Amino acid sequence: MTRSGWFAAAAALALGGAILTGCAADPEPPVTPDPPAPTPVAEAFPSCLVGTWTATGEQLQPVYDAIPLELDYPGADIDPEATATLVFDDEGGFLFAQNVPVDLSWQGTPASVRLIGTMSGTADAKGTDIALTPTVNGLEVRPEDDGTGSALFAAATQETLAEWPVAASGYTCGSGTSTIELWTEGHRTTVIFGRAE
Repeated sequence: MTRSGWFAAAAALALGGAILTGCAADPEPPVTPDPPAPTPVAEAFPSCLVGTWTATGEQLQPVYDAIPLELDYPGADIDPEATATLVFDDEGGFLFAQNVPVDLSWQGTPASVRLIGTMSGTADAKGTDIALTPTVNGLEVRPEDDGTGSALFAAATQETLAEWPVAASGYTCGSGTSTIELWTEGHRTTVIFGRAE
């Protein structure tokens, strides 16, 4: 090859390299995947509420007294031996159980009934607020005698419990007692529960 031919070949090779270099695609930047969304952490149920709590007839009397007379509910006496129990587990499940004998005068006739049964579901507590969401409502009212007043009052109260199951709105708790704001027929009252031994 002559010197001029060699220069021509070198020039062509250089030009070809420049052309190839100019046509090469720019390398793609690495794709960084988005970080996974954080998994929401459920707020822990208050440990001070976990356990079994009980209230006596004297402590339960305000629940009945909170029902206004304009709802045609007469005054009534709850047996001092009556009991109500609230159980909370650490996952927010609750169980409410009642065994509450009540004596009253229903439409001028003596009546005696017993509120029994259980209700269970989930409890949601945030700050000092608490809400009960029942999934099973087995609360019942049974007449304690054969009197007409007892039968009528039991039937009326059973209907009320189905429409207005026990509800709660607030709480404070300590090592030995808890104060729970309960709702009955839309009216709030405070009940002091003691921790069961």
